[in-house]
Amino acid sequence: MFPYSIVIGILFLVSSYNFIYARNCALVKHKSGEQCLFLFAALFLYCLAAFRYQTGRDWQNYIKYFLVCDRAVVFSGKEVIGFEPGFANLNIIFKKLTNNFYFLQVFIISFSCFSVFTNIYKRSAYPLFTLLLYVLLFYFKTDMAQTRQHIAMAILICGQKFIYEKKLAYWAIVTLAAMSFHISAVVAFPLYFTSRTVVGNKVAVLLLVVEVFITYFGSAVVSLSLSLVGKLPFVPARLSMILLRYVERYDVGRFSSAGLAILMRYVFTILITMIYVFKKEKSENHFFLNFMIATIVNAMGQNFTELFRIANYFFICGNALCTYNLLIDSKSFFKKLGVIRYFVCLMFLVFTFMAFSKDWYQIDFMKRSFHMDYTPYKTFIGK
Repeated sequence: MFPYSIVIGILFLVSSYNFIYARNCALVKHKSGEQCLFLFAALFLYCLAAFRYQTGRDWQNYIKYFLVCDRAVVFSGKEVIGFEPGFANLNIIFKKLTNNFYFLQVFIISFSCFSVFTNIYKRSAYPLFTLLLYVLLFYFKTDMAQTRQHIAMAILICGQKFIYEKKLAYWAIVTLAAMSFHISAVVAFPLYFTSRTVVGNKVAVLLLVVEVFITYFGSAVVSLSLSLVGKLPFVPARLSMILLRYVERYDVGRFSSAGLAILMRYVFTILITMIYVFKKEKSENHFFLNFMIATIVNAMGQNFTELFRIANYFFICGNALCTYNLLIDSKSFFKKLGVIRYFVCLMFLVFTFMAFSKDWYQIDFMKRSFHMDYTPYKTFIGK
């Protein structure tokens, strides 16, 4: 998809420029040129997702459900998969108003993309760099592949102000609203506490050790822990089912990722942790705890989509993605050795791009993908 490659290339070049002329991460004032480039990239990504035709995961079930959402729950003699009440009622509204599934899709992507992209621009000191990371790490897994969880994350992002205003009751209501679209949003409730917690050096190192342990040695501990959690009486049935599936598949999939890729991922995670530990002023990096929680969940979910989805709440709704800004921050990382800092940042971006390219190759040439059902891209406008 040539235009998509152009957008990635532009974001890559601008990020490289940011690596050279880094400024303090505490400053979140963006130049007019950055604003225009961000708007261009975000608008392109929005259109690509909003006007797609039957591209992404589970679109068959969503279309099937939309066709019968305002009447019986049986379609062609088979029971239609039920969804959470918020999503169900949204389908009914658009069924009665438009009777067109793709109008519903445009509405969902409009709301979700606006929330996610606006939050990136507002929270990151380097919005184009953060947007590029979002594109490489999350775009195909969320905007192009998910529907209900995408809405849930957007709702949580809209309610972020209640976290910083310390309004627990309002945040609980926001979480319940998000859960009405995807039950997994319950795991985002702790963001109320983790998003405002500045962890100390010892805790940061301990979390890193836990992450490494889980990846390489913790299969039995993780499997047993999740098995016990899934049996708790207050755990939603859907979440229990996900945990059970994870435990059954864990031993099969935990080492299926390339060892070199795992090693490189930890090189940069360790580097970010070191920068955080040696940084005197940590309050501006209060997203660090969310970052560590997200990477730990990712370590638990090697090649398991459902666990990656849980990590998304911390990366996207908890702004953990902004923690990567530590690599660029000249006031904490090789302050007097800008050339070294530049090449380290560039290596991180190249590694991330290579990991993304592996998935892209599977989609574009091998006609399959772990994250999406393969469908040649086209829009419903010209179908």
